[in-house]
Amino acid sequence: MVKTINKLKTIDRICIVEPDALLADYMSLILEEFGFKLDILYEKSEIKKYVATKIPRLYLIDVFLPEWNGLELISFMKDEGFLDKTRVIMVSSFGYQEVVQQAILSGASDFILKPFDKITLLTKVKTQLMERYHGGNQH
Repeated sequence: MVKTINKLKTIDRICIVEPDALLADYMSLILEEFGFKLDILYEKSEIKKYVATKIPRLYLIDVFLPEWNGLELISFMKDEGFLDKTRVIMVSSFGYQEVVQQAILSGASDFILKPFDKITLLTKVKTQLMERYHGGNQH
């Protein structure tokens, strides 16, 4: 797995949209260890500006954001065409089937249940990036 991650790292930017600063730091430490370039966003105004001007390969978005629901955010991104060249993994401590289904219907490609470990995060990220590059479903 590390070999595949190393092939991806030189070209991939990941945007983390996570209101919990400790969790955002945890995710960034894991991903930076493998050389991913990261942006971390917290507030609605910066998120809207970012999605309109940047195209990361992958978003990691928490379902529960201050001022904005993560599901609303990806619906907005999908409606505006911002998901055409990127993928979204939703992150939540609520793994109810309805939440997962709504995330996928809104435009997410995958779902990570909190708490998660390093291997889970890296596996999900790698899978989405590989599918993105090799003709997987695009939203």
